[in-house]
Amino acid sequence: MDKYQIITQIIGYIATVLTVSSFQFKSQKGIMAVQSVSTVLWTVHFFMLGAISGSLLNLMCAIRSMIYAKRSTSAWARHISWVYIFTVLALVIYTLQFTTFGYEVSVKNMIVQFLPTLGVIATNVGYRLETGFKVRCSQFISSPCWLIYNAFSGSVGGVITEVIAFCSAVIGVIRHDIKDLKKARQK
Repeated sequence: MDKYQIITQIIGYIATVLTVSSFQFKSQKGIMAVQSVSTVLWTVHFFMLGAISGSLLNLMCAIRSMIYAKRSTSAWARHISWVYIFTVLALVIYTLQFTTFGYEVSVKNMIVQFLPTLGVIATNVGYRLETGFKVRCSQFISSPCWLIYNAFSGSVGGVITEVIAFCSAVIGVIRHDIKDLKKARQK
């Protein structure tokens, strides 16, 4: 493995640690802040792998996370239009893959390339919601989509991340949400 590949993988592994740890934050704001940093690293990682669509989707997600992290303090960041804006951007990126970036138009390619787009749309909705629980639940759609895309893109770190992120979201639900539900029922 040459230095370029080693650096690429190290960036992916740092992004993995940040992505996985983000689901252990109780608040939506904490999750968004850590994911902003991790998605910037994923943007670089996918770009270095030559997976341009993954890179562009992650760049969009980094911006989305930064905006959504400001929801508790800024009215403009709470506006519902952000869900639509980021969903449309994800669909534009999907379309650009076949019109601008030269991806082959085939059924397999169209499905594989749509998976991270679907994952991004799920998190667009999940991150718009008010609770850490709902953010964690959006991961139950996003992770399987990104896992398949990562496998086809050759991103070993991405595959590992999605398996761990999915498990981490489950643990976060158990740690925070089920525990809170039990406390509420006891009152």
